[in-house]
Amino acid sequence: MLEPLYELQKERVFSSSLLAGDGSPFPIINCEKHKTVGHYMIQYRSVITGIPIFLVNTKNKCGRGQADIMDNLKDWTGNVFMCDAYAGYDWMKKIEGLILCRCVAHARRTAERALKENPTLAQIALLFYQDAYLVEEIIKKKGLTGAEKTKFRQEQAGPLWETFKLWAANAILEVPRDSLIFKALNYLISNYDELTHYLDIPEMPIDNTDTERLIRDMVMGKKAYLFCRDLDACKRAAMMYSLFGACKVLGKNPERWLCYVLTNIKTTPKDKLYTLLPEFWEDEEQ
Repeated sequence: MLEPLYELQKERVFSSSLLAGDGSPFPIINCEKHKTVGHYMIQYRSVITGIPIFLVNTKNKCGRGQADIMDNLKDWTGNVFMCDAYAGYDWMKKIEGLILCRCVAHARRTAERALKENPTLAQIALLFYQDAYLVEEIIKKKGLTGAEKTKFRQEQAGPLWETFKLWAANAILEVPRDSLIFKALNYLISNYDELTHYLDIPEMPIDNTDTERLIRDMVMGKKAYLFCRDLDACKRAAMMYSLFGACKVLGKNPERWLCYVLTNIKTTPKDKLYTLLPEFWEDEEQ
């Protein structure tokens, strides 16, 4: 019954010029082998509205391969995409007119993992990341947007990133290639352009934490129900995470929204179905 709304929400998310993507393992039970099969649920989120869409893919065995991602985005006409450094997104760097942004929070975590191994270099790296986030805090406090936000980022964070890259290029020469600090520094150097594209795009955040926050609800759910019975059940879960996720982003009560939809969807004309989406639904009790 809710599938038409799910499809409408998907269309709206993929109409956004700025998208963010992330994914998480989502196990499916194999009744014959009596064990779960590893699969992925992918989330795409409009950076403009914050509204998500969760998808379950089948082109790749795990549901998260490059073929799956390319199929998901085949009709997307936007020009900026935010993600982590998963290789399945790398093809976007070759698309003319498409800007690929990498999540700075993911880069910072590589330095955090190296703290015990090499506290001196890891702490220096973390201080650079801390200063980059401090610039974002100042922007938020000042209420800067648009060209003013871009100018402030470029003037305050731009030189910081350039110094960070120069320091990392020298520091990486002094550490073992199999060390965690090497991986952290190499992550920065290899993804430097993608990590700093946000400086020129005022609408783009410094990281992908808003997308990860919605993934977290799904991760918590898995701890309760452990797995899905089959691929169809997994797709239904994706539908509900999408619609309830929109409610969460918009600050609307998902239970009241669902009750309203189930009461009214059968009498709502096809060309008015969009009014039942969380984005357009008005909660009279709020």
